[in-house]
Amino acid sequence: MELTIIIILVILFISLIIYQVRAEQAWRMSNHGSTVINEKDHYYFLGLYFNRSDRRIFVSKKSGGGLTFNFGNPIALALLLIIIAGIIFLLTF
Repeated sequence: MELTIIIILVILFISLIIYQVRAEQAWRMSNHGSTVINEKDHYYFLGLYFNRSDRRIFVSKKSGGGLTFNFGNPIALALLLIIIAGIIFLLTF
């Protein structure tokens, strides 16, 4: 049972990495090789990045030095909910 859960988690993690790499490549192609856009402030609200047209799950932070979720991407929201549910599960059992 535990091995099955580990295998599923590894497959999901690899799938997320592949999705992120492809989305990053598409983003660079649409922005002529740049990962930074001139209207970056336009997509930040209360410190959260929200851009529905950006397929990336993780984006670099506005201040640099790390990654944050793209809250405009439904996959990122689902991943965040799974993480929160996992933390709650671990804390209660």
